[in-house]
Amino acid sequence: MPDPAGFPFPVKGEVAVFHGEFYRARAALGLWPSAELLPDPGRPAPVGLAPREAADGSVGYLVAPERLEAWYAVTWTFRWRGELFECTAATPATLSGALGFRGQLSA
Repeated sequence: MPDPAGFPFPVKGEVAVFHGEFYRARAALGLWPSAELLPDPGRPAPVGLAPREAADGSVGYLVAPERLEAWYAVTWTFRWRGELFECTAATPATLSGALGFRGQLSA
């Protein structure tokens, strides 16, 4: 499930664990608190879940949160010249970010 830069997780977004597998995820629009799992191209669909097409044409696999092993919100932060940034994109050689991040950092 690497992001476009090849990192093992996206620099921003949601990740869920279902049957021991990590998937990009999002809240199922209009079906809260359900989640939709978004397998990367070339990966098989989550076992036992039916596909659901979203209004934007993307396909997700609806799952109730109690069936997930974990559901995470992912953000990356970094400091540059003493200022805290929220990472918005990454490549192997660069990071892009938004100045003025106002969240909590944890180790």
